[in-house]
Parts: sequence; structure tokens; C-alpha cells
Amino acid sequence: MGRNLKSGMDYFDHSTTAHADIKLEKVMAWYGAEGYAVYFYLLEKIYAEPDYELQINDEDTLILIANRLKLDTNKLRDIIAKCVSVGLFDEEKYQLGHILTSHGIKKRADEVETARENKRNYKNSRLQNKNSSEKNGDCSRENTDSSEKNAILDRENAHIKTEQIRTEQNKTEQIKTKENSTARHCFVKPTVEEIAVYCAERNNGVDAEQFFAFYESVGWKVGNKSMKDWKSAVITWEKRNREKQHTVQSQSTNPFLNLAMQSRGTK
Repeated sequence: MGRNLKSGMDYFDHSTTAHADIKLEKVMAWYGAEGYAVYFYLLEKIYAEPDYELQINDEDTLILIANRLKLDTNKLRDIIAKCVSVGLFDEEKYQLGHILTSHGIKKRADEVETARENKRNYKNSRLQNKNSSEKNGDCSRENTDSSEKNAILDRENAHIKTEQIRTEQNKTEQIKTKENSTARHCFVKPTVEEIAVYCAERNNGVDAEQFFAFYESVGWKVGNKSMKDWKSAVITWEKRNREKQHTVQSQSTNPFLNLAMQSRGTK
């Protein structure tokens, strides 16, 4: 009886720089660690599927996932929608059939399938050589040497193919890392909502609309130079506000300074 061919994946590569992906950073900006956990849990489910596509068009599936992650179902929907909107999953597939997948997922799955097929062929080749050797046990030494040479060549070819696949995977990872690094260094104008979320996280009392309006009016420049990091600008405003509050408090607690100011005002 033939052995069933394996489908889906038992594991997938998780890069140590995955958290720095600009798309994933956007999800985490809104939902924090919960957004990160939901994305990678969904990846596990997707890679386990035979066609590397996860369909979530029924309520039961959403409830099961939400219970597993200890999340409210509505919040899970929001996180999935955010993952789709930033490009972590294929928007067209999701809109048409609530299917979660992506071009990157399919590409990595194809690489694994190719490596798996090479390994399967290599094992079959060794088995065939072994069976042939057993049937022709009375053959000459020359035939035996030829069979061994073929087995060695098969192993070498399989090893070469595996190394080629690894090389391509490394190149792809390097390109992604370079793209993410470039994306992080290119300034992207924030929305009022993003500013408000960041200010709320720091609890700094900076008015997000006032901050946005000011830098919008000066073309998002700091002095004569274009802004590189709007979060650093928020921290500068935060320090400036703190210094003003400190000055006001110092004046209100200095009776001699208050008396001098009152005397000057009456003259």
C-alpha cells in the first residue's frame, strides 16, 4: 500500500527581524502584542493547510480562534481586517472569499514543496539502487561500482539543489530586510489618529491635532531640514510642555517673585 504524500507544513521559518516589518509594526501600533500574536497564530494555521489558504468565512471558525487566543470575537475581526489593509494578507482573496494567504506565503510554501520533492526523489533513487543491487547480486564488481557512483551522484545533486534553495531563501530574506530598513528610514507623515495613540501611550498631554496642524503648516520640517522621525518631535514637545509647567509652578511657589511682579504691575 502506497504511503500518503504529506501536505501542509509542520513548521515555518520565523526571522528574528520579523517584528521590524513595517506592515507588522502598523498592526502593533494599533493592537500591540495582541496584533503580533494573532498574525503569527494565523500564519501557523495557514501553513498547516494543504493549499496554504485559511478560510474564515463562518462564525464558528472565528469563535474557535478567538477562544484559543483569549480574545473578543469583534476584536479578532478588527485585527484581521488591519492585517489585510496593511498588506500582510492578500486583500483580493479576503474580499472575495474571506481567505487568508499572500504571495509571500505561497512563494515560501513552493520552496518547501520543492525541497520536499527533491528529498523524496533522492530516497526513491536510493531505494531503487538498493533493490537493483539485491536483484543483481551475482553481477560483476564493475556493475556494483557503477551503482555506487550513481548513488553518490544522486546524493551530490540532491545536496546541490538543497543548497541552491537555501541560497535563494537567504537572498529573499536579505532583500526583505533591506526593503524594511529602507522603509523605516523614509519619513511617512503620520495621521492625527497615530499621533493621538502615541501620545496616549506616553501620557504626555500633547495635543495631537495641534501637533499635526503645526507641522502640516511648515511642510513637516524641523528648522530648515525635513523631519525624519515624528515620534522624536512629539518627545521634544513633551519636554517643552514639561519645562513650561515647571516654570509656572516655580513662579507660583515663590512669594518674593509674586510680590515683585504685583508691585511692578501697580506702577
